Parts: sequence; C-alpha cells; structure tokens
Amino acid sequence: LKEIFKKDEMRVTATVYFIRQVGNIEVHAHRAVLASISPYLFELFSTDQEQKRKENVITYKLNGGFDKVAFQFLVDYAYTAQLEVPANQVKAVYIAASHLKIDRVARKCAQHLIKYLSTDNCIEIRSLPGIAKNKDFIKQVDDYIGQNFDQIKENSYLLNLHCARIEVLNQSKEEMTLVNSSSLCRLVLDWIKKQITEDNISLSALTENTFMLYLAIDNSLQDCNSLPTG
Repeated sequence: LKEIFKKDEMRVTATVYFIRQVGNIEVHAHRAVLASISPYLFELFSTDQEQKRKENVITYKLNGGFDKVAFQFLVDYAYTAQLEVPANQVKAVYIAASHLKIDRVARKCAQHLIKYLSTDNCIEIRSLPGIAKNKDFIKQVDDYIGQNFDQIKENSYLLNLHCARIEVLNQSKEEMTLVNSSSLCRLVLDWIKKQITEDNISLSALTENTFMLYLAIDNSLQDCNSLPTG
C-alpha cells in the first residue's frame, strides 16, 4: 500500500483523480484510498501501475456485475470509515463487497440479512453471488430454510425457479430402499452443474425435457441416452 501512496503522492497533492468506470457512470477516487479497504483493488492497482504511472488521469474499467449505487457506498466507506446503507440496498452492497473482498463490509451486510431473514426472502438471499465464500452465512440461511420449508415451498419466488425433471433408475426395489435421499440430491445437483459448466447446456434446455439417469460404478449419475444400444 505504501508503494501506491508514493506513486499517487503527486496526483493527490495536485488533486488529480483517476476514474473508475462502473457500467455507464464514472466514480472518482484515489487509488490508495480504495486499495486500503479492498485486496481485490490493491492487486489490480499494483499490477499495472508501472505502465500507467506517467498518466495524470488513470482509467480502470470495473466489470463486476454489481450495482453502481452499491459501489458508491463502498467508495464513501473508504473515505469516511462509516457505512450507512438503506435496507433495500444491503443485498447489492453485500454482492459488491464480496466481489471486491471487502470482508468487514460483507460480514456486516450478512449479519443484517440474517437478522431480517423471512420465508419470503430466504431463497433469494441463498442465491446471492459470493455467498459461497461465507460458510457461516450459508449455514444460517440453510438452517432457516430447513426449519421453515413447509412455508417456503409455497413461496412464489421458489415456485418460479427453474425446474428440471429428472428420474433416477434403480435396478431393483431393494436398491431403491437403500438410497439416501440427501446424497442422491447432491448427485443430481452435481450432474446439473456438469451439464451447465462442461457440456454448455442452458438452464432453459434443462427444463424442457425429462432426463432419465442411472448411477454409474464411479458413483456419478449418467444419462441413460449414453448407454450402448442393443
């Protein structure tokens, strides 16, 4: 961080700002200030400062897929060390803070979201980008969903989620009784993830058909269409 301050010294004294672009807006700030709260931005600024050091105005383009207003809250936090976020912006600030690795802000946002968990918003919160980085956050949301699932399953948000129709074949009734439903669900999720990430199948395509799967020797689910004919 000291190196960034040294190289920004002349710019700061002359009140020259770099421009960070988020979507179609420009946010003005000092690199050293933002780098002090965000390891993500610290790394970004450190890697290319040599090639940009002769420029008076330095421009970075930020492609984080997060809310522009949320980013401005984080810029204000970097300068004031105070965070004041309206309730309807907490999720957006959490997403931005997680992406930029501003852990303290992400934790505070997570605490607020946990405090106000409800059967109406818990599925949406569980789907937040970046939530996988916070195991305690995930556990608390999952516990809440498990305890209130009878109410949650009637929620319109849950009913509007993509639905893939999958049937898993068993060789016998005896084999069926030995199946652990929790383990089977995880295998199905692994199979869906593989279709999307490795086979490039879209979510809409997964919802259009019914898939017949079987349990292979390696304990993975395979499509029955892959079986040899005859």
